[in-house]
Amino acid sequence: MMWMAWRQIRASVAALYALLAALLLLLLFTGVHLNHLYSAYRGCSGLTCDSTLAQLSRAYPHLNLIGTGLIAAPAVLGMFIGAPLVSRELEHGSFRLAWTQSVSRTRWIATRLAVGALAVALAVGLASFAFSWWSIPWDHTNTTRIEPAIFDQRGIVPVAYAVFAFAMGVTLGAVIRRSLAAMGATLVGFIGVRMLVQFLARPHLLSPLSKVVALDDRSPIGFEITPTGMKLQPGKVDVPHAWVLSEKFADANGHAPTSAFMNHACAAMQAVPPPPPGSRFKGGPSPQMQAAMNACIHNVAARYHEVVSYQPGSHFWALQWIESGIFFGLALVLAALTTFWVRRRLV
Repeated sequence: MMWMAWRQIRASVAALYALLAALLLLLLFTGVHLNHLYSAYRGCSGLTCDSTLAQLSRAYPHLNLIGTGLIAAPAVLGMFIGAPLVSRELEHGSFRLAWTQSVSRTRWIATRLAVGALAVALAVGLASFAFSWWSIPWDHTNTTRIEPAIFDQRGIVPVAYAVFAFAMGVTLGAVIRRSLAAMGATLVGFIGVRMLVQFLARPHLLSPLSKVVALDDRSPIGFEITPTGMKLQPGKVDVPHAWVLSEKFADANGHAPTSAFMNHACAAMQAVPPPPPGSRFKGGPSPQMQAAMNACIHNVAARYHEVVSYQPGSHFWALQWIESGIFFGLALVLAALTTFWVRRRLV
């Protein structure tokens, strides 16, 4: 039974592992050079550090697209390996022959799920491990790996995404019974679940930390004049190796500035006449406007500060394990649903 399950997906898996072998060789040869540049940067001193860092930053930037491929790979595998796994046999009617033999329906679907999930998980796991190793110099110098665009390319979550996408493809294939329709549904369903977890669940999987930043003339904030009066726009606060979730203004009690307070604190800005047409972005604000802006910040800073909510870089692996557990759990639920559907609903 195991051999039959393997034969069904061997063409797709052979193509997958051929691509994986080429990818691993590419990452190995370029990664050795990249790590050599990173070692030189760590051992540099004085003016040589700038040139060494520039060399490192210019090395193989196009290979970062492999990370984008790792984000897309689970959906592709779910579509082309998971979705046709059962739906193709239902379309061709070959499942009837298998079920008339000594193989039970449960064993039939369980073997296919196990073989396919193992093949997918191993391939994506090797690719993720190799790319995470290759990216170490970038993660230490140019990127923050806990940010969403990078987080999804590192560690173990790509494996969990791939197993979940595969399980979803098999489930939808069994329910829909049409390969093309199941492939489209797998793509839409996988993207939908991924977005829900990334944007709604992940920021709250662990309690975020907060950082209070005092306001002064150098604070990276913006101003906006609205029909109701003056508003402040929070600026981007640099929190090293962290994923910044939100930035807001608050007083000691956590209350945001009211429109009445802002109109009073920044009245001088509203009294400055607007610049002539065509000169708004030339040479920066006028001395009069700059003085009014400084006065506004001074008045606001006497009562308010900026609060930054963030997930620190130290939460990276905890978030990886928690989110992976969510997707592995969803994959198990889908596998159970597929088994039930094959046993009870398929005729």
